[in-house]
Amino acid sequence: HPSCCKHKLEKLEAERKLLDDPLDTPPAFWQGQPRFIDDPNDTKPDDWDDDDDGEWAPVQILNPDFQWRPQQIPNPHHVPPPPFWEKLRVELLATIPWVTLGVFITTMLSLIPLPFDTLTWWLKSDQD
Repeated sequence: HPSCCKHKLEKLEAERKLLDDPLDTPPAFWQGQPRFIDDPNDTKPDDWDDDDDGEWAPVQILNPDFQWRPQQIPNPHHVPPPPFWEKLRVELLATIPWVTLGVFITTMLSLIPLPFDTLTWWLKSDQD
């Protein structure tokens, strides 16, 4: 679903400390490499006429050797993760009701004689 994917993408973006600067545009040349090169697989069509169609030029593609990366800027939406002790406190607070319930149920079950307890007592007393 698009809204779900958008939410996940926003969450991933918020986790990153640095983002690519959207205003930083790539230069035409970087470290001696042009940004675009002629497509080596592009060939001049057989029916191309320079007089009618103009001078033929191959299609320009991105240069795989062009290694420019945009400048990194601080992410304004970055939320640092909570420290370990804060995570632990949150987890413990979430488990306390369930631990309390488990202790209560265990205590109540130990006080109530169950048919299984009665059966085992009867079997033990019958052997004597």
